[in-house]
Amino acid sequence: MQTKPKLILDHLTVTAATLEEGVDHVRTCLNIDIPAGGKHEYMSTHNHLLRLGDTAFLEVIAVDPNAKKPDHPRWFALDEKGDEAPKLASWVAATKDIEKSLMFAPEGAGQPTKLSRGEIFWHMSITDDGSMPYGGAYPTLIMWQEGPHAATRMEDKNCTLKSFSIAHPKADEIKTFLDGQFDDEKVSISQGSEINLSAEINTPSGVKILS
Repeated sequence: MQTKPKLILDHLTVTAATLEEGVDHVRTCLNIDIPAGGKHEYMSTHNHLLRLGDTAFLEVIAVDPNAKKPDHPRWFALDEKGDEAPKLASWVAATKDIEKSLMFAPEGAGQPTKLSRGEIFWHMSITDDGSMPYGGAYPTLIMWQEGPHAATRMEDKNCTLKSFSIAHPKADEIKTFLDGQFDDEKVSISQGSEINLSAEINTPSGVKILS
């Protein structure tokens, strides 16, 4: 029997119709101005990033209106976003062996794709249609290059993740796929009538809820 690579919570992703709306949403929820990030040329998206520790962060991501539309679907279902309000839509888990981790993931979880921004390189599981496994309730997978985590390069606003809750109609299936790979006391997965992601984040002004 093959050993399953360990998965570690890497980052939470807020999707928005525009980056400005996403930044405003985080400000409203956390009372934090999330710092600017960068651009993803391959996906024609851009982001803002908030450090949540040495190996974890929060990302706000949206379509870059100044970039040429790619000839493939964008990640995190951003092409389907339309005018939908910003929300905590997905999470990303880190692995040391993305190809092996995908062997234990749900069918259609994506293919490992090499990406970069500046001096940072990583592989990420990307689906052909831009969708997210279980609508974002199962993690997108990431494998970083060796060296300091990307979060260590981000501005420290003195925020940390307290808890992350996932509700999904097929919660038991998600937990079965994660069994033997992911175990984090901060993360809970429960049955729900619809998909809902919510995070408690410690901020300088107290514990705030992001959803």
